[in-house]
Amino acid sequence: MKRFYDAYIRPQMGFVNFTVENENLLQYFDKLDLLKSGAYIKMEPETETMEDGTTFCNGMKIEFESGVINVSNIMALWLLDYNNTLCDVLMFDLNNLDLVISVTGIRIKVEKIIDKGESVLIKISGTTKFGTEGLSNKIKIEEIGATLGIIEGKVLDLNGIPLTQGYVSTEDESIYDMIDICGIYRIMYFSGNYKITAHIQQHTFDEYDIEIKGWERTIFDIREV
Repeated sequence: MKRFYDAYIRPQMGFVNFTVENENLLQYFDKLDLLKSGAYIKMEPETETMEDGTTFCNGMKIEFESGVINVSNIMALWLLDYNNTLCDVLMFDLNNLDLVISVTGIRIKVEKIIDKGESVLIKISGTTKFGTEGLSNKIKIEEIGATLGIIEGKVLDLNGIPLTQGYVSTEDESIYDMIDICGIYRIMYFSGNYKITAHIQQHTFDEYDIEIKGWERTIFDIREV
């Protein structure tokens, strides 16, 4: 099975429950901003051939690869911390958000390909092996309802420079996401109308009326006032 996806990774916490309420489903995930074709997942049997020529399946192997990613130096350092750690991988179909693949317990490898000075090209891949009886504990392929969507964007200061060291939340702060080191937030939640704002010490932000649309990704930047 080989198909291309948007990809997210986080330290291993298990499968995402796409029916849970009062929780940002992308919390703790880092999105891999991919070049060209995106990430792919491949699943194949591990086989062994006996002396008599008989071949049997003694397990399964899942391989993940992100392709080449062009990131800032600071983001490269952040992603390099994932090297040789067990992670969860979340992948959405590139065309829409209705199909998602989740893999848990995959050991990630992060490779620096080229250091371009102001940015770095890196590649992220991963492999996990398990017995045939453990398939459902390692990978899920799900169709999620049209009630879920994503809103994402940057948090910017008065000069349009990305801000970090804070979080973005809904009005009651029940749904939130920590702003990453590139000044980006991402929230996946049930479709509907919400008020969101950013929270960063010594910076002021308005509340904004936004709409999360089912099966869609909405870009919305939040600027300091």
